[in-house]
Amino acid sequence: MKFFKWLKNRAFFRFLVSKTFFINLLIAIVLVVIMAFGTINWLDSYSDHGEAVTVPDFTGLNIQEARELAEKHELEVVVSDSVYVDVVERGSVYTQKPKPDFQVKRNRVIYLTLNAFMPEMVEMPDLVGLPLKEASALLETYGLKTGKKKYIPHPAKDNVRKQLIKGKPIKKGVKVEKGTYVDLELGKGQSFEKISVPRVLGLTYEEAESLVGKKSLNLVIVGVDEGIRNFEDTMAAWIYQQRPYFTKDAEISVGDYIDVYITLDKTKVPGIDTTSVDND
Repeated sequence: MKFFKWLKNRAFFRFLVSKTFFINLLIAIVLVVIMAFGTINWLDSYSDHGEAVTVPDFTGLNIQEARELAEKHELEVVVSDSVYVDVVERGSVYTQKPKPDFQVKRNRVIYLTLNAFMPEMVEMPDLVGLPLKEASALLETYGLKTGKKKYIPHPAKDNVRKQLIKGKPIKKGVKVEKGTYVDLELGKGQSFEKISVPRVLGLTYEEAESLVGKKSLNLVIVGVDEGIRNFEDTMAAWIYQQRPYFTKDAEISVGDYIDVYITLDKTKVPGIDTTSVDND
């Protein structure tokens, strides 16, 4: 029995040192190398060898232009959402994800948000009877904005008595553009409180509106110079006269009015450095 085991082990040893064994071993090594090399190449090809491309800026492009630019960079674009803004033209790209200059793999999908052709419409809520803070919060939830605030005689202070858009009353449920400014008429209460007359002389109408609104006062335009044709002109116009006049001791009741005269001519505004005025 021991003899057969010795013989078997001796035969196996002779095979290990034989030419046939070394040939088979060499073939096996070559096959392993080839398989490893092929696997590495396949992984490189699958992962694009780790190379990245820089995401271009698609902002302001229409969808066709965005697709052409994406193709040049070996990327893809997909429209994932739309909004309505004034920052870019209708139908063009507003935002993108990933952002410009981000490094991504080739053939990566870039998700685009387009500026809608038509504005989003929302229903006007009912603000009448609500306190100012609650009314402003409700407008915000509807995607609307608080516009001008006008105070009228009413015992309920800072309570909404009317809701208006561009000077016209607007009813609950009427469809309006999202982002619209809603003006409010508010009760000034029964307070006999007096406050100092604010100086609005030299301010733009927009700045003056913000100032008097914070003081629970009203601003009324009683004089308009030539050249002021629309809302944008009005908001940018300068106030060159006001009544009551601003003095150190002048006072006014809460909810009262300040009459103003507006102009686009800076030279008519007291206290403005006219040397910087554009002469074109």
